[in-house]
Amino acid sequence: MTGPGEASLNRAACNDLARLYAATGGSPVAAQDLDDDAFIFGLQAAGLASEVAGLLASFGAAIRGGHLDQRSTTVQEMTGRPPRTVRDVLTGALQVPGRPAP
Repeated sequence: MTGPGEASLNRAACNDLARLYAATGGSPVAAQDLDDDAFIFGLQAAGLASEVAGLLASFGAAIRGGHLDQRSTTVQEMTGRPPRTVRDVLTGALQVPGRPAP
């Protein structure tokens, strides 16, 4: 299932996501190049179970392999609502009563 855009892990897309996270979260964020083992190690160091860390790393592998480079209508079909952009999801998650929207 995809959102309204294709998933990409190229350098430009990663830098765009870092800027988006920084803008919506209010803290500096920089994209980092990590291989899957380093990513899994970092996730485990943050307290995730090895199975969960491996699952999350598999999404990056699928994107790099071109398996998530198409749009689908599955989100709309399953939920009855249109898919949301990453920006919309982050902005919605960060809305706190009394705090201006990012």
